[in-house]
Amino acid sequence: MGRYDPGTAVSTDATADRTQASAPLPAAVEAAVRQAHAVRLPAEPAARAAALSPALAAVLVRLRRCARDWIETACDVKGIAPDSPAAADEVAGGPLATARALQCWRRSLAAVARHRTPALPGRPQTRGGRTVVPALPRLPGDRLVFAGYRAEIEVDAAEPLQQLSRSCGGVAVVLGAGNVTSIAPTDLLSKLCRDGRPTLVKLHPLLDPLAPCLADVFAPLAAFGCGFVRGDAAVGAALVRDPRVTAIHLTGSRATFDDLRAAAARRAEPPLLTGELGNVTPVIVVPGRWTSGELAAQTENVAAMLVQNGGFNCVAAKLLITARAWPQRTEFLERLAARLREIPRRAAWHPGAARRFGRFRGMPPDDPEALPYTLVTDVSPTTCPLPFTEEAFGPLLWETPLAGDDVAGYLGRAVDLCNESVHGRLAAMLVAPRAVLRGERQAVDAAVDALHYGTVAVNVWAALAFATMATPWGEPPDGGLGHVHESLFLRAPLRTVLRGPVRPWPTPAWWPKHRRARETMLALLEHTLQPGPAHLARVLAVASRA
Repeated sequence: MGRYDPGTAVSTDATADRTQASAPLPAAVEAAVRQAHAVRLPAEPAARAAALSPALAAVLVRLRRCARDWIETACDVKGIAPDSPAAADEVAGGPLATARALQCWRRSLAAVARHRTPALPGRPQTRGGRTVVPALPRLPGDRLVFAGYRAEIEVDAAEPLQQLSRSCGGVAVVLGAGNVTSIAPTDLLSKLCRDGRPTLVKLHPLLDPLAPCLADVFAPLAAFGCGFVRGDAAVGAALVRDPRVTAIHLTGSRATFDDLRAAAARRAEPPLLTGELGNVTPVIVVPGRWTSGELAAQTENVAAMLVQNGGFNCVAAKLLITARAWPQRTEFLERLAARLREIPRRAAWHPGAARRFGRFRGMPPDDPEALPYTLVTDVSPTTCPLPFTEEAFGPLLWETPLAGDDVAGYLGRAVDLCNESVHGRLAAMLVAPRAVLRGERQAVDAAVDALHYGTVAVNVWAALAFATMATPWGEPPDGGLGHVHESLFLRAPLRTVLRGPVRPWPTPAWWPKHRRARETMLALLEHTLQPGPAHLARVLAVASRA
């Protein structure tokens, strides 16, 4: 979901390497590493789970107390009024996602503490050599909160379905992203609860103001060697080279990951490197007969994929793929462009945003402090390769039309484009009307099967998979980057497939048109922290008045 800004990347310059290698860690960071390295978590999964479970419960209590401070601090960092609709993004992308992760891990660890693997949300099925595991409903109320949505995890059928593992040695370091405030805390939970490693998070400098709040919320995990540290690129480089650090997880760009790999390779015993890397996120629009209501719903859906968080998400829609011969192509693009012009701009808070915007557009923005949500149509990878090969981290969406007189032929070309010419493998989306989903289901299913991404979503933004904290989040396993969030202890997850309605009701709270998005997200946060009928009823009451 996020981005580790290149300004905090590990330098590969030889002179910088010598300087960083010789520089000691700041006293506070050294103390945190020493404390984490001294911790020995129980090796056996059941004993470890029994020890961690009450600590996670204590974190939830603290999160409830500190959630408002977390939200307001994040809003201040991004120039958002905390009582505005845009603040919904900071509820959903901060305390709410973290609360869901905590509850998912608590439920799983309760089973592990009883020497059992976690119960699956539904009965697995076997399809085409893969075991398909339902991922929802995962928490109380999910059947109502996610009514109409389906999430499935595909697992290698040749492997055991679930497996618990003994604790790993050494200290894990999470190099946190600077855009979504739940990324680093939930990555910490994955490293601690699944891998059994004491975990330190080096916050992105942009989120340093959140450090006191996060330290307070996660204080119950300090006894397990977990915590948050601050520092610049030199601190990150020193942590990568520290022999006490045996695992490093990055959320950021592939270039930064390659820098990490080069630096880690110089160690006598290189650490395990994992990452959630940048993505030119494609959205394939399936041609066919769309009703006016379906066009309206899916233009709002695609707009939401771009504008949420000001466009600073690694699964923000970046490449819109259409069929040139589709009779409704012009109408769809005109609707989308008009909708993007209506949505209020956000502050360009992410470092380098205006410079990146100008480089991709070939001209400076009209207002570098508030970038416009921009749709650029009719581009080709041969004449304009940049938006296909590099993530434009900001509010830019490019459209590329493909040939194809029939749905199957067009989808084949679209899938080939995504798999062969588009940067990144984190997530891809496909939107289609009901008539096509009924009449061309075989072609649509074949396209979904062929897309080589960690998450493939149909008629819904792939970020919902991140938000549920119920599915593996990362690239397909053959990339060797690992994944986070998967708390069912599945042995060999391959990818997630997420499906939603073409015209959802009630209006999704992450859509820009939702009039009570902030109130809905706050109600959902309260329900997630303290599940119960009263809190759930308030969620549904507020959400239905969108």
